[in-house]
Order: sequence, then C-alpha cells, then structure tokens
Amino acid sequence: MRSAIATGGTNRQPIATAAAVASRADFGYDQIEDLRLAIDELALTICGDEASAGRLQLLFKWTEDAIEVVGVYEPEDKDRPGRPDLSVAQPVNELTARILDALVDEHGADVVGGCPRAWLRMHRRKAGRT
Repeated sequence: MRSAIATGGTNRQPIATAAAVASRADFGYDQIEDLRLAIDELALTICGDEASAGRLQLLFKWTEDAIEVVGVYEPEDKDRPGRPDLSVAQPVNELTARILDALVDEHGADVVGGCPRAWLRMHRRKAGRT
C-alpha cells in the first residue's frame, strides 16, 4: 500500500494508514500505538524539523508477522532537499533514534537519488506480550 502526502502542514493520513495496516495484520493495540508514534519519527527523520514544501511518500508492506514502512521525501525546491545531512555514516537526531529503538525492531536512513529515505520494521508480538 502506498501513501503520498504533501509536507509542510499537519496531515494525519499516514498515521491512520499505519493503524489500518497494523490492524489488518492483527497487531495488538499497544503495537498499533507504537507504530503511530514511529511514523511521526520516521517523517521527522527524512523531512527534518522544518520541512519545505514537497511530497512524502510512504510505502507500507506487511507479512504474516511484520510491517515495514519506507518513506521518501521529494522536495519541490531541489535546492532545499529536506535533510541533505542525512547519510548512512551520519545517523539521525539522537533522540529520534532512541525513540525509534524503543518503538520498532529495526530502522535506518539513507539518501537515494538525492532524496532522503528512512525505513522501519516492526514484528508482531506473540499473544501475551505487549
């Protein structure tokens, strides 16, 4: 499932999409809430604190036991590419990284074709674990 939204404003569509995907994949309430928070951090990772006008594309993939979300930011103004400092060698904001560490099983960020990209993966917890 792919979702594309305009940046530079408040848009809750990706959060609702993440919740719907997690619910369909039979994730529990706590994990759905964790995924909602993680999507916000994912967007912050690639758009930065002060995102310029552009488009944030989110690709949601899920299997029987995991959800993966990949986000790519495409700025309208190519001279202001969102997070030009983002690279594999230079991790995202330390606080954001710690939050994502607590919320999801795996995450990462890089630059593809000059556009910032970040991803996260969350595995469904077994019954009885929250």
